[in-house]
Amino acid sequence: MYYIFQIPPESECVYTLYKCNPYSILDSQTLTIKDAAAQNYSSMVCFTPDYSEVLNETLEEQLKNCRELLDLEPESKWPLLTSVLLMKSLDLVQYADSIKATLDLLKQVDSFRARYYSDLQSRIQFEVALTQNSSHLSDKFSLTNGRLTCLHHCQYLAFTLTVDLSNNLLNDKHLAQLYVLINCRKLVLDSNRITSLTFLPSLPKLEVISLLKNPLKSTDTPKDVLTCPKLISVIT
Repeated sequence: MYYIFQIPPESECVYTLYKCNPYSILDSQTLTIKDAAAQNYSSMVCFTPDYSEVLNETLEEQLKNCRELLDLEPESKWPLLTSVLLMKSLDLVQYADSIKATLDLLKQVDSFRARYYSDLQSRIQFEVALTQNSSHLSDKFSLTNGRLTCLHHCQYLAFTLTVDLSNNLLNDKHLAQLYVLINCRKLVLDSNRITSLTFLPSLPKLEVISLLKNPLKSTDTPKDVLTCPKLISVIT
């Protein structure tokens, strides 16, 4: 007994995912948002493909087949990974817990690709958090204790005032991806793996950055941080 899993070709999928350069709607002189429409930037958040009813039924059937195979071979890595991708396509939020549990299992049964599964898990965690908090992204975004190994979709945080990414596995080089936080006033990066702020970009409105419980090489305020024009406090 065997199953053949088929994912619909890209041409049959319709994704509602917008791309926008946040700096294009920021006045470089006043550092204010040019257009009121930019306030609705967070409404662009959407990671669920807009499939037809027929296509959704097909994916549900594929997921069912996948689970039947896993009943016979619980640690078969390809059906496990296929089930993750199917659940992600069907309903990211509804299947969030199942996706996490499956990826945790994959990291055990396929340890040579553990980093890939960790990065995929980080991406999905970001997408779930952004989807669940899309209505108030302009105020605060928090994704803590997620063991994040990478950052994704930071552009959706362009107008967020407070960003909290504490208690994860982020390192120095991940800081470079925060350049899109053009409206961020407070950035919390406590309990990560940051040793230096060399890669921290110049954020135009950043006032406070917290780096508690990071293995920083020096307690001195790095010159790179001071390039943030409105910076008031560096908490270490």
